[in-house]
Amino acid sequence: MTHEVEVNWLDGLAFRAEGDDNSIIIDAPFEAGGQNRGIRPKMLILAALGGCTAVDIILDPSEDESRN
Repeated sequence: MTHEVEVNWLDGLAFRAEGDDNSIIIDAPFEAGGQNRGIRPKMLILAALGGCTAVDIILDPSEDESRN
């Protein structure tokens, strides 16, 4: 399975990341020169890791024999 994400610069330090018909705004906080319009890049990485871990736990094949 392959995944594609496109990241486009909006303005300043803001970007829009798009993939699978969804999008998210990434921006820096005011104190770093951004406009605080979206999630910070490091927070996005942590959220992605947390989300992957949570999905893996919920979809653990050892928990549901019907998925084998």
